[in-house]
Amino acid sequence: MNKVLLAVLMLSVSLGSLEAVDICKNQPNGVLLPYPEDCTKYVVCRQGEPHMLLKCPLGLHFNRLQSICDVKERAACQLEKSQVSQPVLAPLTGPSGTTCLNSGKCAGMPDGTMFADPNSSGYIVCQCECEIAMPCAPGTAFNEALQTCAH
Repeated sequence: MNKVLLAVLMLSVSLGSLEAVDICKNQPNGVLLPYPEDCTKYVVCRQGEPHMLLKCPLGLHFNRLQSICDVKERAACQLEKSQVSQPVLAPLTGPSGTTCLNSGKCAGMPDGTMFADPNSSGYIVCQCECEIAMPCAPGTAFNEALQTCAH
């Protein structure tokens, strides 16, 4: 279950495991929080600390209320100057031992490879040669040519 949950939370850009000042303190495992310095990024919390810094597909912002990458207008991201000027995360070593039983289309593919999910309007992103299903915002579907969720 933990491997599946971790896999579902990964997206196109993994900067490895992260350490924070307080961003994930007292947060449950798997919670997604907006990255305070960039509306297109978000943090996956694990054991009270940021575990991964991930980036939304091109043109999308992280929607804190729905915990998905969404169009800019619905995401309504607002950066605070005090947050932007203070470093929040520092990179540590990347996650270890991430494996999957069936890599499917992601076998041999580089991390961040994205393609339409045949079972939904979302997309699949490859991470550690594992297929990770990601949703698109309501009213959108993944466009392989644009590599983003679009109307």
